[in-house]
Amino acid sequence: MAGVDVNSTSKLELFISCRGLANMDTFSKSDPCVEVYQMINNAWIPIGRTEIIWNNLNPDFTKTFIVEYFFEEIQQLMFKVYDVDNVTPTLADDDFIGQATCTIGEIAGSRGQVVMKPLYRANDSNTRGTLIARAEEVTSCREQAAISLKGTHIENVAGFFSKSDPFLVISRSREDGSWVPVYQTPPARSNLNPVWPTIQITVQKLCNGDHNRPLQLEVFDHKRNGEHVFIGRAQASLNDMRALGCVKLINPEKKAKKGKSYDNSGVINFARCDVVRYPTFVEYLQGGCELSLIVAIDFTSSNGDPNLPNSLHFRNPYGPNEYELAINAVGNILSDYDSDKKFPVFGFGGKVQGAVSHCFPLTFDPRNVEVDGVAGICGVYRRALDHVLLSGPTVFGPIMQAGIQYAMQHSTQQSQKYTILLILTDGVIHDMSATIDSIVQASGLPLSVVIVGVGEADFSQMVVLDADTTPLVDSHGRQMYRDIVQFVPFRSVANHPARLAKEVLAEIPEQLLSYMRVRNILPNPPLQTTLPIEPVLYPSVGQMPQPTQQFIVVGAPAGGPTLMSQPTAPSLDPSPAAPPSY
Repeated sequence: MAGVDVNSTSKLELFISCRGLANMDTFSKSDPCVEVYQMINNAWIPIGRTEIIWNNLNPDFTKTFIVEYFFEEIQQLMFKVYDVDNVTPTLADDDFIGQATCTIGEIAGSRGQVVMKPLYRANDSNTRGTLIARAEEVTSCREQAAISLKGTHIENVAGFFSKSDPFLVISRSREDGSWVPVYQTPPARSNLNPVWPTIQITVQKLCNGDHNRPLQLEVFDHKRNGEHVFIGRAQASLNDMRALGCVKLINPEKKAKKGKSYDNSGVINFARCDVVRYPTFVEYLQGGCELSLIVAIDFTSSNGDPNLPNSLHFRNPYGPNEYELAINAVGNILSDYDSDKKFPVFGFGGKVQGAVSHCFPLTFDPRNVEVDGVAGICGVYRRALDHVLLSGPTVFGPIMQAGIQYAMQHSTQQSQKYTILLILTDGVIHDMSATIDSIVQASGLPLSVVIVGVGEADFSQMVVLDADTTPLVDSHGRQMYRDIVQFVPFRSVANHPARLAKEVLAEIPEQLLSYMRVRNILPNPPLQTTLPIEPVLYPSVGQMPQPTQQFIVVGAPAGGPTLMSQPTAPSLDPSPAAPPSY
């Protein structure tokens, strides 16, 4: 019998809905939002948050979540539903409606991959509504769609003295015949011939990579109380949008009532429908895009006295402390992508020569802030503990500005560069407003920020900076151009190298791609690689260099390889660099 290749790992896209939610408001309806958590290493880790749907007790959220499904593992999920009462980024000050739990396997194994769970609150046996989670396996697709839709002669259902405020909802079909919403336009106020903003959406989210999958276009008249009035619907696939000029909106009830006298409730025109394949992260790396890593370490007093065993900075003579564990684990992941393996390393929140500094080089030489490799980071960190007095408060602004200065060398088509700022910290920051201002400023630059939380402090502010669901807005009212921050609580994934790597690297590829797309920078052609024709002889310490060898250029034109002269590996320096004088 022939062998079967069984792959028990896949990615699922989760669609969230609720029905019959408890109403937490007196004069209106709840404004629900769902926060999704996954159990990782015995801790609930937030993986994302839906959008808010105003005045609606039966919401269908368009925000979806991609999760990895491992058949052989029990992967627990928790869904917390809130009634949002304000515009603060945290949900702690909003009304908690209820929560439900299930496993990813339970969703994957359910009929139609749909589970319905009652929502409960602690010490309350009364149900607070129903949570519905639907899943579909994700198809790999690197295409982006830009769709411009215009409505003409949309039926006015707002009465004689006003006009409808039409908005459009796009849903994709599932194998069981149901529909799940994937996009919603803003309403066009008092406009029966609306031109909605161009829709930018991945083809994976729109139709899971299937250009012929039916899509449902529904138009509603927007009502502030959430009781939107249905106007009409039509169906069209992505291919239809590219081939057809328009589709008619049909209201089945009116069609049944009026019969042949009914034609339509408006027309949706496909003014534009472009589908492009966007480049991958690897294609930029192959084309020579240079990644540079900057490291910043927290030297505030909240870490504890380095001479005491309970300190996160403890000078442990028998092994690494928690900061060194994080530096080694996270640094070794990110260093693989650094072009020259030379890292600027800074500290913040410590006293240097009697004065508190929120950005100082751990080499203590402003003219030479770089060290070699992850071992070099650990070396200057350990030596700095002997010369820096822990102080405070925890301030990110100056460190962010240092990262901005490095990233100010904008990437161009010819010279592609991208900077990653790694911040290791133990807790709450004291300059939230200034930090947000810096992040918004940096969001237009080739920069990503990875914040690793060390210890067990309250990291709720870091989740706000992560801004996966709510874009940051600075003190001048400017919204961030793109999400550039990734927060990782180190202890929750420290003992799981694969999950640690996933958490650290999860958003960097898309952040780089989003910057390149905004700047219209494409990958350069893959760099040619030279391979030796003869075996490479590496000299031992103190040995003279070997004679010049010949190398073959991979990808050389037909007619034979191109030969080029290149010296062998340089001799090794037997004496490591002396430590800096303080």
